[in-house]
Amino acid sequence: MDVVLLDFDGTITRRDTTRDLLKALLGQRPWLVFRILPLVLAIVVSREGERIQQAKNTCVGLLLKGLNEKRLDLALTDYARLVQPLLRPELIQRIEDKVNQRCLVLVVTASFDGAVRVALRDAPVTVIGTRYVQKAGCFTGAVDGPGCYGHHKPQRIRQATIDLGNDLRFAEAWSDAVSDLPMMKMAERRVWVYRDQQPAAFRQADPDGEYLKLA
Repeated sequence: MDVVLLDFDGTITRRDTTRDLLKALLGQRPWLVFRILPLVLAIVVSREGERIQQAKNTCVGLLLKGLNEKRLDLALTDYARLVQPLLRPELIQRIEDKVNQRCLVLVVTASFDGAVRVALRDAPVTVIGTRYVQKAGCFTGAVDGPGCYGHHKPQRIRQATIDLGNDLRFAEAWSDAVSDLPMMKMAERRVWVYRDQQPAAFRQADPDGEYLKLA
């Protein structure tokens, strides 16, 4: 079976959607904005990818903590509405084409997996992302495991496909971030997506990759 790997934020979407998730979650409990402000500042000023992702994870965890199922559903529905105009039609069509070719399409994201599943609920994909601990049906706010960023992505992919046997071919992978190089290296064809920035960093990290400018 051929497998296609896609990043979500900045790849399937035109930009990072963390702000949309935070906005949607804060819509249920606006007073929590004061608790996440230091983390939002860290996200804005930091230049280190791993640190930025940790701040994002903590921020989302704080907003998920204690949220009941009804409010979570409302927040994620709102998130999906905000994200819908950001989906790249070229990538959605690519997903549909690959599924029609009987490929398994995995969306591998550092974002909250539950949110991305709702945003892509009409797409025939399997979402692998950052999980959060739940006890008695409520989120504790803690990340479940090491997350799904950078070098953790290949591990999560292998865990998700272990029951499919060894007859898997990672045919292609798509991403907009050099931090995804460990995942991209799993695939035979590697497509680096960019919008405004120059692809020099991609060329340096992966000289044999492809570089595609999208709006």
